[in-house]
Amino acid sequence: MNMASGVEITTELMGQIMREVEKDNSIVVLPCLQVHELNEDLHGGSCISRVTVTYTRHGDTSQHTLPVIVKVQPNISLLADIAHHSSVFPREIHMFDEILPRMSALLSKALPGRHSELSAQVYYTRKTPSYLIAIEDLSPKGFKAAKRKDGLDLKHCLLALKELARFHAASVMIHRDDKRLFTVFDKYIFLEPGLNEFTNKVYGRLIPIICQAIESWPEFGRSWADGVQHRYKMLIEDLKHVWKRDDNGFNVLNHGDFGVHNVMYRYSESSGEVEDIMFVDFQGCSYNSPVLDLIQFIFGSANIDVKANHIDTLLKEYHVELMATLEALGAPQHQTITLSHLISEFDSKMIYGFFYTVCFVPILSIDASTIPGFNIQDFFSINEMEFIIFGQLLQIHI
Repeated sequence: MNMASGVEITTELMGQIMREVEKDNSIVVLPCLQVHELNEDLHGGSCISRVTVTYTRHGDTSQHTLPVIVKVQPNISLLADIAHHSSVFPREIHMFDEILPRMSALLSKALPGRHSELSAQVYYTRKTPSYLIAIEDLSPKGFKAAKRKDGLDLKHCLLALKELARFHAASVMIHRDDKRLFTVFDKYIFLEPGLNEFTNKVYGRLIPIICQAIESWPEFGRSWADGVQHRYKMLIEDLKHVWKRDDNGFNVLNHGDFGVHNVMYRYSESSGEVEDIMFVDFQGCSYNSPVLDLIQFIFGSANIDVKANHIDTLLKEYHVELMATLEALGAPQHQTITLSHLISEFDSKMIYGFFYTVCFVPILSIDASTIPGFNIQDFFSINEMEFIIFGQLLQIHI
């Protein structure tokens, strides 16, 4: 049983999933499941397990094995609050069932030989009695997570943003053809009551850390700390304005939580260079300005050198790929955006970059070398030493 979810992963459950995967009702799952909970690696609103399934089928004496990633709705503590009071699971299930297959079909046709899959194959989804998603395990294909702590270099960032541009471009065409498919994505995820409350709670918890850290930095001191303490009270209202969609502007389907924690990379066996990318976790998708994804990724995942010296390069390369993909997909001119407009909008929403840096980057930067076994559920009971670590991580990224 996944302890954070209360969902028992049984041979009966996995048999149901495998019969759906293989489209074969004769499949029997053997009672030797290997279940590895991955929650210690996560900071989001799901409980995730890697399940290795061994099964047989009628007329075949061989035993077959398949690793499956199972995401379930949590039922304890902070994770449960996020899942139960927001639409994170309905959004992700709709992405897997309706949107991603359409995106893949569009891009495969428009970019023959250039398009690879955007994400893992979905095997099974359900909405009752509780939300559950079973997807392909990407690790046998050589995909793995990048290290979070140091941030991504320019090559990793460019690969991610070019793929993001194709994701965004495909969403423009799907929205044009059937706007009803985007109803579940209408409100930006942080504006939903469940995540809005979570954001306020996290930010309120971080303010003492931020101010204490800033006060200790010789180049800033007490006056800066007092300024941050005063300014944060108005920040959430500013962010609500940033997150509100302009229906007269250029909008796309945002990933909504786009960063190093939600992508997996594959590397060349011969050179070791990064060569492919897959997106994971679509719980935050929303229809809004592409700048929101760009700000999240650049401020949340790029390393210090990229943030200091290459933001213009990232925006230009993203825009080149976006326009090329829109053209290949046959988008009309009025459904595009100029580079100057993109940069102007990026600059106008920069407060979101500050918010993401101080609120989430220190948390997302944590790995086993900083706070072993850390989980977002532990955030509101961290000790004094962990406070110091948060402050150090914040200073690095600011």
